[in-house]
Amino acid sequence: MVQAKSVRKGMHAKAAAADKSDWIRVENAHEAIISRELWDTVQAQISRNTRGIGFESNVGLFAGFLRCGDCGRALVKTTWKGSVTYSCGSYRRYGAGVCSAHYLRQDVLETIVFRDLNAVIETVEHLDRLAENNPKETRSTERELRRLTAALERVQRLKQSSYEDYRDGLLSKEEFLRYKSDYDTQEAALSSQMEALRQESEERQRQENQWVERLLALGRLESLDR
Repeated sequence: MVQAKSVRKGMHAKAAAADKSDWIRVENAHEAIISRELWDTVQAQISRNTRGIGFESNVGLFAGFLRCGDCGRALVKTTWKGSVTYSCGSYRRYGAGVCSAHYLRQDVLETIVFRDLNAVIETVEHLDRLAENNPKETRSTERELRRLTAALERVQRLKQSSYEDYRDGLLSKEEFLRYKSDYDTQEAALSSQMEALRQESEERQRQENQWVERLLALGRLESLDR
């Protein structure tokens, strides 16, 4: 269940879409159609049958990184007889009146970028110091953890408040138990999301540490990736 997907600043104001990071997500709010075990099994099978992201997909090695040196428009990929090249998007769309017909082969670009990155690394006098500045947490992860923590604290306050209302006779036992069950579900879902986010962050950091250790050992990159 997802809540707060839109906000309304006033009674007569038009509702506007809220930032996705501010949405309130509650897992297991409704009875599942299929079991979690079946879902996980199917997702694992899909993962095994799915090819890894390569250049032929929309998210290639240089996707979003390349711009035309003349007009500044993004370069577009062209595949012809097994050869992959990049060309100016302005020329491809509007013709020679906007930009010229220049091309760059993918293999040439990979060689240039790989060579230049290693050349930059070789100029770093204390590569280990540079590696120490590698952040352990991305800003987006920290922001999401803060959001989930705030949501969890809010649910806990509401649960405590419902108990106090029950104790003061403002809620019946049935009402209190219904509220408590709902808050327990939300609390468990938020805690689960936080734990999954922490594990994902730790795994990402572990992989980054391995990459940095390999770089420090060799003093250069072994291959080129995004």
